[in-house]
Amino acid sequence: MFGLVPRRIKVADLEVVLTSMGYRVAKEPFQVVGFKQLGQKQRLHLKVGTYGGSAVPKDAPMDLHIDTLTNPMKYHGSIAHDEKIGHELEAIAEAISTADQRVKGGDAIAFCSVCGKEMAGRFLRNHMKMHHPQRKVRTG
Repeated sequence: MFGLVPRRIKVADLEVVLTSMGYRVAKEPFQVVGFKQLGQKQRLHLKVGTYGGSAVPKDAPMDLHIDTLTNPMKYHGSIAHDEKIGHELEAIAEAISTADQRVKGGDAIAFCSVCGKEMAGRFLRNHMKMHHPQRKVRTG
């Protein structure tokens, strides 16, 4: 399912927003990719186009679908339209819209998806490694 980024946002702030929502984020030259485990055989797969810049422009495309992982070493199937995808796309758009309110002193404020602790976005990745090493992403 496709959506649009509701407003302009820095790539670093987008990474913090997605990580605080429980996504495992990877930055590529022209897009930001996120994965969120849904169950043992399914995961959400998000792609946000950045056009190679340091900021994601307003109305940039967001592609969200569910990967079905029957055999991870080979090709996997995907589900393009589902109720879960619609709700998650709305939640991502809402989080991006309110991300400006969660910025203090130039650093985005993030919330741990496991314990709910509030911290500066640059510390979230290390917090997850140190305090929750067995849980890489939020399930559910």
